[in-house]
Amino acid sequence: MADHTSREQPQLYNVHELEWQPHSEVPALAGVSARLLSKDADGASMTVMAKLPAGWRAVEHADEATVELFVLEGGLAVNGEEVGAGGYVYLPRQTGSAELRSAGGAQVVAFWNAQLDAIHGTEIALRRVWQEPWIASSMPGALHGAMHKSLRLPDVGDGKIHGGPGGLVRLVILTPGFLDDREHVHSVWEEMLFLGGDLLMPNRGVIAPGSYLGNPAEHWHAPMITQRSSIMLLQTTAPIDQVPREFPWGREMAERYLDSESWLGEPAHQPWDTIPHYHPPVPA
Repeated sequence: MADHTSREQPQLYNVHELEWQPHSEVPALAGVSARLLSKDADGASMTVMAKLPAGWRAVEHADEATVELFVLEGGLAVNGEEVGAGGYVYLPRQTGSAELRSAGGAQVVAFWNAQLDAIHGTEIALRRVWQEPWIASSMPGALHGAMHKSLRLPDVGDGKIHGGPGGLVRLVILTPGFLDDREHVHSVWEEMLFLGGDLLMPNRGVIAPGSYLGNPAEHWHAPMITQRSSIMLLQTTAPIDQVPREFPWGREMAERYLDSESWLGEPAHQPWDTIPHYHPPVPA
């Protein structure tokens, strides 16, 4: 059985189908119900979704790694300062302990990274997504464009390489009707948790809220096509490049999806083998 947490294999699954398990690897989250989403083979980095009960409290010493938290729902206080849904917390490695609390409970995504470069900050930082500016993403050749909000700073957003020395954490939105009918490859791992909208990606499926997508280094993937828009939380642990190439039947597939996908109802996660009407034609 394939390991859904491996960063050495392409991943696409619905996180809501994973069982909640008591967590033991990120110290501050020890004992809470969690879903391990991905992990480096050497254990230097992992991504976890955690469910914090009402009245939860812990101390994060950050002795071993930098911890970043993104609040999906509920509230989280750090040393008495609280952020709500869409809050981002940066707890840098070896810069002192932080007291964490959640009065009413919360669900969070935690990025645990033992190798995050100190240039990304040596002091605790809290941000609220709604207060951060949208930045036009540099995506040459794509139709209709995309925007992002940078959460892990600094984050270079133009040119051939994106992110800072330790990669990036971004909230990304692809605009309605966005399409890039090419495929592309990166030299680093990237992972995305989808929070809203729809996205068709050949050989993967229809990606919807709750979908998790992981692309190993040197794995060709895409095209990317969305009817209504697509919102995702994106992470890499190193600066990311992107090299495109043509994808056979990519434009025809995009047009078929955009002309036929309903605007009614809620998008749902669908594996590639369940949507044969979007597959390329079989050569005669």
